Amino acid sequence: MDTLDGSREGSVDTGGPTREFLTLLMRAILASRFFVGPEDSKHLSLDSIGLNRGTYVSIGKMIAICIVHGGVGPYVFSARLLCQLTGEPAPPVDVMEIDDEELRSQILKIQQASTILEVHAAIASAASNLALLGSLTVIRTMSDRDEVLESALKFYLDKRLHVPLQQLRQGLECLGVLQAAVGSTALRRLFSGGPPAPLTAEQVMNMFAVNYSVRGSSRRSEEERAVGYWRDWLIDVEGRNGQRVPGETVKRRLFLNS
Repeated sequence: MDTLDGSREGSVDTGGPTREFLTLLMRAILASRFFVGPEDSKHLSLDSIGLNRGTYVSIGKMIAICIVHGGVGPYVFSARLLCQLTGEPAPPVDVMEIDDEELRSQILKIQQASTILEVHAAIASAASNLALLGSLTVIRTMSDRDEVLESALKFYLDKRLHVPLQQLRQGLECLGVLQAAVGSTALRRLFSGGPPAPLTAEQVMNMFAVNYSVRGSSRRSEEERAVGYWRDWLIDVEGRNGQRVPGETVKRRLFLNS
């Protein structure tokens, strides 16, 4: 920054601007074409152009930097994606995890078919997609049908994403984030389970114990007034942030306990 005399003046970032930038960056990453699924359960999508460019590595590095330098996590990784990244056993495959609406509808029809004739009809309508998944075969029994469904789901939800996941892991190893997440429950919460609930005024109040002067002294009176202003300020901030404002009963109890 230039001052009036033309000299340069350094800027000071006490954490707020950095955290805001990293929060916006994380939102942009999760809203990009590299992630699909519900807002509270994102999983990786396949983007061949990004794969060739190594974009998944860059995404992993950006997420790692957001976590280390801002304490900002994605929070919304699906249980499957988190397991794929940490190497833990993934949950059973579920047709509802398929983000492609046409394929999901076709797989559901095969799954819901109750006779071999219905299965054959459903397989025929899904033949092109099943062929791309390497799961098109002759169906003679309902067990064959189940095997086709299992192989198609596993390929779509896991095997076809093998290389993108490798790239993402490589990026998340930046600053040791992925390695730390494997053995840390607290760090894993930054990836999955949703953002933590914001602190309430009452929770902040309960974090502190006030050591008052002797009751009846002039210092005690000033201390009680100062603590009252502080508690009112916390309640006001909570209300302005759109959080639940503690009722008058809670407020009175806190003051009476002082």
